[in-house]
Amino acid sequence: SWRNAIGAEGERVIRTIILRELIAHSEVSSVSDRQSKITAIADLDVTKTLEDIDNVRTINLINGYSVLFSSEPDVTLYDAAGAIVGVIEIKAGLDPAAALERLGAMLKSFENTLAEYPQAVTILVASCITDEVESRIGASMSVRQKYITTEITANDSNQRKFANRIRKILKLVK
Repeated sequence: SWRNAIGAEGERVIRTIILRELIAHSEVSSVSDRQSKITAIADLDVTKTLEDIDNVRTINLINGYSVLFSSEPDVTLYDAAGAIVGVIEIKAGLDPAAALERLGAMLKSFENTLAEYPQAVTILVASCITDEVESRIGASMSVRQKYITTEITANDSNQRKFANRIRKILKLVK
């Protein structure tokens, strides 16, 4: 259960960074929660929403794109037509013995996405990448970008850089 708690917290942190930066750049039009209640940005209690990130389901953006928080994959980025333009798998587990298992789950998710949306950007955010995992990622055509969780979360600058890469996929920056 501790391992699950670590993984869940890693997802919360990455999701919070994404939502916080989208709000900071005034790019969010509304947010829907797990009960499908839509709240316009003007009516959103930002602090409460960021604290309760687990209840956020969809972020609707001013350009018609959207961000879906779910379990498989963890984050899905959609264009205005509903096509997937990117997916993020967050593997925050720290146990090196389970690193290959986490890799297998992530690769399956990416391969499923790429089968239907071959141009989608696939992003791995992981806390533990062993030498064997690194080797397999290198041999895979499914992982387009990879990040280490602690590098993203190390400071505000790194968080903004990560979020800006997501914002670029969402056509919010050039």
